[in-house]
Amino acid sequence: MSAPSHAQVATLIDTALTMTEERLAAAPGGPTQAMFGSIRNQLVFMRDTVADGRSPTTPEKNSLSLGVIAVREFETSDLTYCDAICDAVFQFKKL
Repeated sequence: MSAPSHAQVATLIDTALTMTEERLAAAPGGPTQAMFGSIRNQLVFMRDTVADGRSPTTPEKNSLSLGVIAVREFETSDLTYCDAICDAVFQFKKL
């Protein structure tokens, strides 16, 4: 199976980022807001990497924790959001 294009990955990241911004705006303060902030920051890093037209390095790929957070926190309560994040991360790591 071929690697996804940067444009395809950018679309997935943008979708996940939009969903994250919505949830961050509605989140109460404290740990919940910090969690969404961490997810957002990682998605922004991913977006910027793709926008620069480069592929992430192995250490950059390994530094991402948002997929684990999504599965742990949202797989049973918000599957659409969980899938959006996991799809973006999975395809990003294939670049």
